[in-house]
Amino acid sequence: MGITEIPASLLKMGVTPETLDQMNAEDLRGIVQRVQILSRKLRYEGPSNDDELHAWVVANISVDIPRVAVCEDHVPPFKLLADLYFERTSAALGLANRGGSKTFIIAILHFLNSTYKAGCESLSFGATEAQGNRCYNNIEDWCYERDPDSGRRTDIVLSFIRDKPKKSQTVWKTGSVVEVVAGSENAVSGPHPAKAHADEIDMMEDPVWNQSRGMAVTNRAKGPLPSWMARFNGMIPPQDIATSTRNSTRGKMQELLDEIDEDRKQGNIPQFELYPWCIWETLQEVPNCRGVPAEERKQRLKELDMDPESLCECHRVVKGRLPDGKPRTLEKICGGKAFRSRGWKPPIDLIRTFKRNTPGTWMLQHECRQGQDENNYIQDWSLPAYGIKHYEPHPLYGPIYMGVDWGSTHPACVLWFQYLTSEVPGLGFEYEPIWLQAGIYVCFKEVYVSGVGSDTLAKRVVAIESGYRNDYGAAWKVKGRFCDPAGAGDKIIFRNHGLYSDWPIKTRKKERFIETVQNLVVDDRFAVDTDACPMFCEEVEGWQRNPRTGNELDKFNHAMAAWRYGIANAEVIEGKHRARMEKYAGKKGAKTSVPKGSGRTIAHQHRQFHPDSNEVVMGSVASRGGTQVELDPRFALNVGKDGNG
Repeated sequence: MGITEIPASLLKMGVTPETLDQMNAEDLRGIVQRVQILSRKLRYEGPSNDDELHAWVVANISVDIPRVAVCEDHVPPFKLLADLYFERTSAALGLANRGGSKTFIIAILHFLNSTYKAGCESLSFGATEAQGNRCYNNIEDWCYERDPDSGRRTDIVLSFIRDKPKKSQTVWKTGSVVEVVAGSENAVSGPHPAKAHADEIDMMEDPVWNQSRGMAVTNRAKGPLPSWMARFNGMIPPQDIATSTRNSTRGKMQELLDEIDEDRKQGNIPQFELYPWCIWETLQEVPNCRGVPAEERKQRLKELDMDPESLCECHRVVKGRLPDGKPRTLEKICGGKAFRSRGWKPPIDLIRTFKRNTPGTWMLQHECRQGQDENNYIQDWSLPAYGIKHYEPHPLYGPIYMGVDWGSTHPACVLWFQYLTSEVPGLGFEYEPIWLQAGIYVCFKEVYVSGVGSDTLAKRVVAIESGYRNDYGAAWKVKGRFCDPAGAGDKIIFRNHGLYSDWPIKTRKKERFIETVQNLVVDDRFAVDTDACPMFCEEVEGWQRNPRTGNELDKFNHAMAAWRYGIANAEVIEGKHRARMEKYAGKKGAKTSVPKGSGRTIAHQHRQFHPDSNEVVMGSVASRGGTQVELDPRFALNVGKDGNG
């Protein structure tokens, strides 16, 4: 009977089942000896080429690091590991997406170097101590034997580890050491490992980064090195390694990327060799991706024994809009990339990441391309897109809310919003007739003043609201007032003027409030009267976070504070109402006018009424379909406050 299966090691040596059948005993003994030598060599010398390295990681770490680059100007994540381990580069800069396993890959590198390069000293430090610990925690876990049945870690360290790993240091019997230190000037001043790794450098303080530039030095080997390292004459060469996601267009990563680009243009040797990859390189293959030709897709599905007619649903994943005003779908962004992906992230992670991030953040942090500055809270803001003119807050349009940021020596700000429960006619930024869809919040009035007390501010609010009631009748009222909770005394003064405030949202975390207004803008559910709210329009364009701390820059943000107080709390109330309406509609099998998703679609090319068809063509914050609604004559575009044409 012929042999049908033989070990991969024999196949590498050119041995096939046919040739094996023809060998005599002496030939077979020779083959066995060579296999044993190769096995011992791999055990003590480690991998000697990329294929063996990849197989080693799969066998020992149980991960398959992608070896496929999806984007033309990117590299597969495995290339960073291979080039560093085989000493093909002395300085590497890994630019990758959030969750792109940068830290994990360097942890594998440290483990490999310590195991097979006797006397190799490796060190990692992060922008924060926690970041550095993430790298070390992986290494510590790999130092213990696994239960063969359950796969769980035991308390027994591997035979080549000297002692149980300490809190921040592990020592190998080879004399190698892996250490993690805090990202501080003092911590990076003393150590001189051969392999120095700085993690998440975009969040690192400049003094720490600068002090760490002289860390990596040559180490003398304390035992035999792999045979492929013979050219180093018993020395372990230094490597300077930096990894990070680019969080800002003005951070350390952007600075280094610009420097590398300039050196390349000038024909100079750059400080680092760049290894970029993004979310598409880390995504699992999507064989039913609708972004590739049908014939190619069906062929791949057949190879995988899947339904050849299957199609992904990325065309239904929408976040924001494209420059032409059309919905920004995951299908448009993908363009077939998911079909070529061979990573580990399941498609649901891609969808969640796409939905949770603004377009600028997606491009900068997940596609690793130069998008808008992530430090800007509101990406893609423009007055033509979100501005309207001469808005009339009629009480029949929907409930009205108010947000207040207290002031004293700095400005105080009061903003009024209306949540639209029906389609409303209006004027776009260029005074073109538009329809505002239900589900939008319209910021229609502001008070922005400094040097006045809360009593004076309250009187001004009362006067403004009295004016609206004179115009629209007693039905005009504010459903909810949401003031800065830090001003307890100011709230009492407002209450004395009949301006009662509450706080229905269950958290006071600023990030939650900011996320709410960000998503309203991205989902096209916000508009502002640019003439009535000039300071809001000025502040929103410059509203930023500190790139070092990630916290809001506490300057020129008073309208932004009033905005998030008002909108975040109003969304709690209106969100519950929408949920009730949708539940009711589901039970009755009826349709509800309350939108489930975006309150509007965008058309950037503004056109006017068509004189023949009387069609309303929508502007930057409106959609078609308004003419299908019978309108009260009082709401006509050319009607003044007195109701006369």
